This record gives sequence, C-alpha cells and structure tokens, in this order.
Amino acid sequence: MRQTETYTEQIAATRAFRWLVWGVVAVSVGIGAVVMVIEGDRWASALSIAFAVALLLVLDRWFMTLHVRVDSDGVVARFGPFSKRLRPSDIADVVGEPYRWMLYGGWGIRWGFGRRRAWTVPFLNQGVAVALQDGSRYFISSRQPERLRSAIVQTIEARGGTRG
Repeated sequence: MRQTETYTEQIAATRAFRWLVWGVVAVSVGIGAVVMVIEGDRWASALSIAFAVALLLVLDRWFMTLHVRVDSDGVVARFGPFSKRLRPSDIADVVGEPYRWMLYGGWGIRWGFGRRRAWTVPFLNQGVAVALQDGSRYFISSRQPERLRSAIVQTIEARGGTRG
C-alpha cells in the first residue's frame, strides 16, 4: 500500500535548553583546557575535548529535534536513527493532553511506569497520548496537539478502525 502522508511536524528543543546544554559544554571545555595546561598532557586532553565536542554535536543533531509523521501506515516518532511506529490497527484511543514528565521520568525517549512510553522534547508540555490495544500508552510531543490527534483519528478511520 502506498503511504499517504497526512501530518508532519519537526519539534526542536527550545533555544533556552540548547543554550543551557552548550553552556555546560563550553564550561567543560574550558575546564579541560585549564587541566590540559596544568597537567601538560596536551595531546590526550585535546583529543578528549575534541571527541567530546564531536559526540555532543552528533547528539545535538539527533536528539534536539523530534520528527513526527502520520501516514496511512500509522504514526512515526523519530529522534535521529531511533524511531517508533504505531500502526492504526494497534491504536485504541488518542487524546490531546499535557505532558506529565514525572510519570515518564523526564524528556526524550522515556520508559515510564505502567507500560507508559514517551517521545518528547524538553520543556514542551503538550502533545497526544496514544493508547494501544495491548494496554500500553505512548505520549508524543507536539506544538499542535489537536492537529496531530485529528490526523491520527483520520488515519484510523481510513483504515476501517474505530477510536475509543
């Protein structure tokens, strides 16, 4: 079956959160540079700093933007190379609701209590909760939760399913 895309959203982490992360990196690099000068082992320290910055650049690229897509095959939430597809036939209900980070243990790709999973962006406290037929529940961040919910409902109905 050809996938018909009905909704896409790219949700980037807030600018303030990115500044915070990169501020911590800058302080760490500064401390590393001071240690490098004091200890005299310049090459090992320089390589360590370069590796840490390169790793953080990759992680920033992968995990600071959540990609959400709804198509005829379901809902896909993706951070970098990691993704989760929720098939329309598996979805029991979908509701827009605020994100309660304590239920899931924070932001990002989370495994919470009671078969709860989350794909969220830091400090964005809105999105949709997708309840599956097996009793598990996925929260997906969205800046437009009602549009995302509507697209998921349309996909379920187009595949002959029913919602909640």
